[in-house]
Formats: sequence, C-alpha cells, structure tokens
Amino acid sequence: MKLLPPLPPPRLLSPKAPEAPPRSAARTPLELARNAWRPEPGFPARSQPSGSFAARWRNVPMSRLIIGGLAVAIVGAIVALFLLESRWGYSGRVVPVVFFKSWPADRSAADTAADEAGAVAKARADAAQSRGYIATLTGPARIKAQNQYDAFVSAQPKALQPEGYVAPPPATVPAVVPAKPAG
Repeated sequence: MKLLPPLPPPRLLSPKAPEAPPRSAARTPLELARNAWRPEPGFPARSQPSGSFAARWRNVPMSRLIIGGLAVAIVGAIVALFLLESRWGYSGRVVPVVFFKSWPADRSAADTAADEAGAVAKARADAAQSRGYIATLTGPARIKAQNQYDAFVSAQPKALQPEGYVAPPPATVPAVVPAKPAG
C-alpha cells in the first residue's frame, strides 16, 4: 500500500540531464512508524531500566534533570503570575489616554471660540493655583518648585501663559579664564 504518489520529474532540467537514482527502499510514513521502536541492524536494542522508580530515576542523566527542573520552574512561575494577576489585578493605576477631542459635525465658530476661551481660563486658573502653592513654600523646596513652574510655563504657548509672565533668564555658567602665569 503506497500512501504518497511519486513526485513528478522536475521541469527546469534539460532532458539530457541525468535522472536521479531510484529510491532503494522507499519507506512510507506508516512503515517508518511501525519500525520506530525496532532496533536498526548493527545497533544494540535500547536498554530499558528495570526495577523500581528509584532505579529509573538514578539512570536519568543529570543534564536532563536540570533542564527538566528549569522547564517546570519556568512554567510554574508563569502560572503563578497568571494566578496573582487574576486575584489582585495589574499593579499601578490605569490612566486613560485621550489622543484627540471629538466634536460634533455641526460645531460653529462660536463654539470653537468658547472652547478656546475656556481652555485659556482653565490654564490661567491652574497657574494661579500653582503660584499660590509656591508662595506657601520656603527654602530649597520653594526654589525647586519655582524652577519647575517656570520651565512648565515657558514651554506653553503665549496664549496660555499668565498675563505679564516674564520668563527668567537662562542660567549661564561663568566662563573660566585661566590665570596668567606669574613672572
């Protein structure tokens, strides 16, 4: 019984090319499966450990035990992480990300101007609240908070900056001038 039909001859070769030698003993997958556990001629039969489980365990090479142990540990760690996640959920706070705001198709110019005015008013109120908080601080905390506020406000468009805001001059490092040698 033949399971697979023979392959057709290749088309790209010229008719003068030599043909491949015929298969000497073409075996089908079924024959290979039947003979998989039979020893090949010239090779000894597979040795099967006899006796108890402990005797079989002693015959297993150490490299197989190490690899098997690592495989079981990795699978166990993955299962444990899944169980922990299903019980307590992900760590951290989920922050919603809004990439752009959606408006109705019939939005008018007046609606747009009102939204922009609202955004400017909100930004100015936030800036006033930040300045009020910075005024309550003292010492290095106040300097650090003021520097952060200045960096944030300077990065904003002019329309969102507080009225009358003047950015502090950038910090400059004094140039080091080498001393003239005496003499």
